[in-house]
Amino acid sequence: MKDRNTFLLEAKVDHLDGAGIKYLRDKLGKISQEAMARQLGVSGKTVFRWEKDETRPRSLAKQAIIREYGKEISGDNYFDRYLK
Repeated sequence: MKDRNTFLLEAKVDHLDGAGIKYLRDKLGKISQEAMARQLGVSGKTVFRWEKDETRPRSLAKQAIIREYGKEISGDNYFDRYLK
């Protein structure tokens, strides 16, 4: 059974929109789309499409976002808006 924090983190990531992806990149030191893409195992074009709300992260990308950036997402009130 998942604990409450894991459940909340997954819910936040599941509802990430383009603004949230961009905010996350800025929070991480204004890393480039390409740098984020490398960390997540996707293309730079994919991150671009996420930020433009053309597509959303799929299951494997969501898992990578949680693995790579879970602490940043959990500890930032900005992402709580995805729980409403």
